[in-house]
Amino acid sequence: MKHTHRAKEIVMGIAMRLSDYLKANEVQYEVVHHPHSGNSIQTARASNVPACCLAKAVVLEDDTHAVMAVLPASRRLQLRELQAVSGHALRLATEADLKDLFKDCEPGAVPPVGVVYGIETIWDDSLMEQPETYIEAGDHETLVHMKTRDFIGLMKGARHMALSSQTDEERRPLF
Repeated sequence: MKHTHRAKEIVMGIAMRLSDYLKANEVQYEVVHHPHSGNSIQTARASNVPACCLAKAVVLEDDTHAVMAVLPASRRLQLRELQAVSGHALRLATEADLKDLFKDCEPGAVPPVGVVYGIETIWDDSLMEQPETYIEAGDHETLVHMKTRDFIGLMKGARHMALSSQTDEERRPLF
């Protein structure tokens, strides 16, 4: 089922702030439902989506602010590179901090669009390698599917760089 910014129905599974942002930016997207999953690789498998096309959010923090790194689910964050660019000694955000930042989302189901939540965002250049992108919608059973160019447009001027490396998951077939 395709949803556009003109959709009148309430889209179940999409965090309200994300839904409002997609509508405000007139992004065409499709909602993809899948069996409950606990992490991005499980989500890719459960939804039959290549892990390289699923953008994940890794939320990091220091004592003063949060930073969201956005990269393909198939890749691993290179924390040292991100710390060098940000100038901060970053660590993974705690579950409690995530709960406070993403009040309209289920714990651990963070949409990788930091601007929606007022979080500095840096996205990985490898996201541009795929024509389509899937993102967590705010729960563990729903993805939002859109063109990659639209997804990158939602980043609203966020910095980007090579901030990830390949994993075994990226080198082997999905199924």
